Amino acid sequence: MLAGISAYAAIRATSIWAVYRATGDMNSGALSDAADQLSWASYLAPGDPGPDLMRAACYRQMQQMESWRRCIESAKAKDASAALLSRETNLERIQSGRFYEGAEQDIEGMVESGASMQDVAAAFVRGYLASDDTAKAKLFLDGWLKDSPNDAHAVFMRGVYWQWLGDRDQAESQFKSAVEMQPRHELARAALARLLEQQHLLDRSYAEYEELRRRCPASESGPVGMSRILRQRTQLDAAREIMAPLAARSDTSRDVALEMGQIETEAGRCSEAIRWFGLADNGLADDVDLLTAAGVALALADRAAEAAPLFDRVSDTIARSGKTYNLQAQLVMVPSDAAAAEQLRELLSPDAGTQSQSVTVLPPPQMPAASVPPVGRELYIVHCSACHGVDGNGDGRAARHLWPRPRNLRADRFRLVSSTNGVASNEDIVGCLKTGMPGTSMKAYSSLSGDELEELARYVTTMQQAGIRRRCENAAAEEGEQADEAEIKILVDRLTTAEKPIHVPTIGNLNAEAVQRGKVSYVKQGCKSCHGADGVGVPEPELKDDEGRVTRSRDLVHEPFKGGKQPSSIYLRLAAGMPGTPHPASSTLGVAELIDLVQFCRSLTRQPELALTNRERWNVATARAYLERIQ
Repeated sequence: MLAGISAYAAIRATSIWAVYRATGDMNSGALSDAADQLSWASYLAPGDPGPDLMRAACYRQMQQMESWRRCIESAKAKDASAALLSRETNLERIQSGRFYEGAEQDIEGMVESGASMQDVAAAFVRGYLASDDTAKAKLFLDGWLKDSPNDAHAVFMRGVYWQWLGDRDQAESQFKSAVEMQPRHELARAALARLLEQQHLLDRSYAEYEELRRRCPASESGPVGMSRILRQRTQLDAAREIMAPLAARSDTSRDVALEMGQIETEAGRCSEAIRWFGLADNGLADDVDLLTAAGVALALADRAAEAAPLFDRVSDTIARSGKTYNLQAQLVMVPSDAAAAEQLRELLSPDAGTQSQSVTVLPPPQMPAASVPPVGRELYIVHCSACHGVDGNGDGRAARHLWPRPRNLRADRFRLVSSTNGVASNEDIVGCLKTGMPGTSMKAYSSLSGDELEELARYVTTMQQAGIRRRCENAAAEEGEQADEAEIKILVDRLTTAEKPIHVPTIGNLNAEAVQRGKVSYVKQGCKSCHGADGVGVPEPELKDDEGRVTRSRDLVHEPFKGGKQPSSIYLRLAAGMPGTPHPASSTLGVAELIDLVQFCRSLTRQPELALTNRERWNVATARAYLERIQ
């Protein structure tokens, strides 16, 4: 009896000690280590809901919501008090931007019931940002920092605030300050490492991830980040070695499974990659990294039809991100735009977009048989599908090896157009097929006959129409409505029917006067902000296309022009712009001014052109970004 009591007391004491250590870890920001200690405490005291609720708070702050839900369910099963459960679930609602009436009046009560002021304050700041109320977020942060200027978590959250606003320098400065104040602050160090990684400062980023692994051994962010950088350097064996201890665990997390899947995909072990991606599938159907990597693995495993719907989902998610970015930019310029504010609120609401569901492989989209020219499809399969994919989603087996990536023919707008409404005509597509896209991997198909090019161009248009139709149907389904076929047909016709062609005037030979006048227009139109005063391009600002993908400006001096360097082609690129890209149409210039601008652009070019291989294009793009950021 005494021995039994002694054993129980020892177990209870060990559980209390684990909770005590976890509390210290939470105060220092080492949330994964705290969750690890609390898992042990929960094992030692299986009927106590306290460790589960504390662990839920850790996972919530790390935004690992599946783990958070499991802890909440476990606490409920152990009859946790309604008040404590309500406190934690309310903090989750606030953190995600789903404020309830009286939330701000509950702050004092939450703290009195045991929640840390740091946790409550951070939840409110994140919630205000999630609901795009940056003014309230700043007001709350200012008050927090005034009361606690040396609070590492407050400084970290100020970094989150600046990162939300797109100010990388301010964010980096705050994250650095936070880890200097508290070296074990897991979220701050992970955010700093990720920010450096996004700026291609890989050595510095790797060092931060390595330090995170050393200071917070239970955190997966350190080794996963190290592995991700090693993958970027094509050091797959080293990446696999770092991940091995985490991959060997029976309770492999989603992030670990995703990273292992990406390692195996890049190593060409597609069956193994698909197995890992299956483990990573926990119902987050809008995770771009997961969907893209899984789609690549399926495509390389000769399962392209299964990969196609995954890439469609990627396109839809990126389109939503691009729309969010555009609306935020609109509100910066016109804060009183109520319509844009409402659209943004709808986009940012937790119920918007793709609903959580299992990432299942859907049947490939089918096009109406009557609209598919058989010869066009056959030509497409032979000449185009390896890069653009069988269904035109840009997910062909060769796509992952190409830079820039092949166009998604279902979602992307055609870049080379000659119409007044910015829609490519059949002649525009035929012209692109004839000449290819200089500076990319798309070759010219001049060996095809005129009739074959016409059929192929028509087939490509049917894929664009099918993509628009599908997006309309998806949008209606998301709203819980039945798609209106008549409305869809009108929209498809409007978005794929070119209006009258732009008249291209006769453009003579180069002359000094026209070049000088064109230089004035070049400055007046703001061309130098992207292409540079000397035409060689600038690394900033970071440019994005309509799908939210990062792009860069063309080097007008050394690189080939997309569409070719014929005067007529340059004129069209200036007059019509390049739809789907940041390159605008020069709608404010008259014909004479456009001709002068064409002549100035022609005067910038130098021979021989910088004709690079695909791998060289990738190396130049990444090296240029790296060098610019470290100077």
